[in-house]
Order: sequence, then C-alpha cells, then structure tokens
Amino acid sequence: MIMKQHKILLTGLVLILLMSPILNGADAEKNHFLMRKDAYTAESPIVESDWDWHKIGVLWNRITNFSYMGDDAYTDRTPSCDYPGGTGNSYLYRGTIWLSAFVDGEFHSTQGDDQEFSPLTPVFMYTGDEAQKAEQESYTEYYDVNAPLASNHFPLGVKVIERTYAWSAEFASDFIIYEYDIINVGIDTDGDGYPDTDRDLDDFYF
Repeated sequence: MIMKQHKILLTGLVLILLMSPILNGADAEKNHFLMRKDAYTAESPIVESDWDWHKIGVLWNRITNFSYMGDDAYTDRTPSCDYPGGTGNSYLYRGTIWLSAFVDGEFHSTQGDDQEFSPLTPVFMYTGDEAQKAEQESYTEYYDVNAPLASNHFPLGVKVIERTYAWSAEFASDFIIYEYDIINVGIDTDGDGYPDTDRDLDDFYF
C-alpha cells in the first residue's frame, strides 16, 4: 500500500511499564545528541534539542523532542524510567522509535539511535487544567526530512507528533503512555529544511 503526502501513516500507543527491560549500550556524552543552532540554517524549521520530565507518578522518565525516551548518560543522569521516582533506580538505558519502509523497491529506515530525527518544536508539558486527557501531558514534534547530525541519511519524509500521558493516582502512577501520529510530509530537495516533494512509502513499519 502506498502512503501519500499528509496522510497519517500510523498512530501508536506505547506503555512504558515497571517491567520494561533494561536496554544496554555504550556510554554517551551528555551533549553528543544535542541539536545546536550551528547545525542548521536560520531559515530551517529545526529547533534546538529540548526535554522535560514526567515526575507526577511513581514512574519518572525524561521526554525529549528528538525521539529519545529516558536519559542514556552515565554521569549527571536524569530520570530514565526510574522506579520509584527519586530513588535513582533506572530501568531504561535509552528508548527510541525506528521507522522503515520500501522506497522504489529498496528498504530504508529512520532510527533515533543514528540521530536521524530532528526537533521541530520544544517539549511542551501540560498539567492540571491545561491537560486534556491525563493529569500531566507532553507534546512535541520532530521529523526525518533533514537530519544534520546523521551520516548518510536517507529520509523517509515523515513527521512525528509525540504525546505522552501520566497520572499520580495510585492505580495509574506506574506507567506512562506514549502516543504517536506519524505523517508522510515528503522530502526536501532544495536544502531549506522544508518538505517540497512527495515520497511514496510502501510497506511502512513502526
């Protein structure tokens, strides 16, 4: 099935639970994955890396605007699926999403681990009356159309809208819900960072 521009490819819900497996990996410096202003032009839609934290329940976790869940730093680490929150007991090294599809018969993928997502908005955190579905919610956007920090990147031409939901109530305080809207926006052919050309994606996988 071919996915056309501006159509939602997939909406996914991911639960980060207390029993989430520990993800292992090499240590990363705190600033290794940060998007800085000198990595893109002033006219580009890309913004600087940003993050915030869910600490309203007993499960604490970092939310970013570049697809990462948690904090993979070994020094000065912030909550990364910490349970109970505040104890420093971390159950997540790093989580991210991988997207893949066939383009003109060839398989391609976009991976957060390879710095192939670039932030489009800061992380907005809403609590109380500002939150619509949960006691605390976050909202951010990122895309793979232009990835200045990646090497040999082949963009699928997708934008991701990420929302998260957390609660303090005892029956709902030990998980965080992630919701993704993944939209085919096309690719950038003139180098300004804005999509301007359709890209058909076959057999899209999340």
